[in-house]
Amino acid sequence: HQVLHDMTGQDLDLSVQAVREALVAVCVARGVRLLILDNQSTLLRSVSESEPDSWTRVLPFLLKLQRLGVAVILVVHAGRNNQARGHSRREDRTSWMISLTDRKDENQEGARFVSEFTKPSRCCPISETPSLLWEFINENGHTHSKCSVLSKLDQFRQCLEAGMGDEPSSIAEEMKTSSGYVSKLASQASAQGWCAKQGRGYVLVPKR
Repeated sequence: HQVLHDMTGQDLDLSVQAVREALVAVCVARGVRLLILDNQSTLLRSVSESEPDSWTRVLPFLLKLQRLGVAVILVVHAGRNNQARGHSRREDRTSWMISLTDRKDENQEGARFVSEFTKPSRCCPISETPSLLWEFINENGHTHSKCSVLSKLDQFRQCLEAGMGDEPSSIAEEMKTSSGYVSKLASQASAQGWCAKQGRGYVLVPKR
């Protein structure tokens, strides 16, 4: 935004047709294959997040990029309910939806979060889109990253470690699933010997 303003005195607002056309021309001229729009609120300022019909203003622009072979990643901020802000109309033609949830402990440096495919592509089985735990640590001026597959059972255990076992509904909300599914996970964990029922909730069984 700042570079464009310094060079031209203009704002980077993709709500303006001329700006959208210019961006498409740049992608074509440079052979761009991936365009990351970060984020909807700042780049599409005149497109309402609450009125679905307003999305028709930007949809032709996204479809044109798709037909030109340019993949687009649109970053959308979460609301107070930790769900993507705004209406669901923009999701109709979306191939993938990825949710990022912070998992960094208090006072922990770097970044630690879980990525989940909340809408996997129809061409990809759900078994091939597991949740992933990402960790980024800066040591001596170098950033080290680590990624590991995080099963639902792993997430359930993390919730217990975070002290959420007293309220199964809180675990369900955190994992974006149902209380019934949380109960099934607790049964699996109990069978493995590291979880026990306590009142309405669950606790970790100490290692012997």
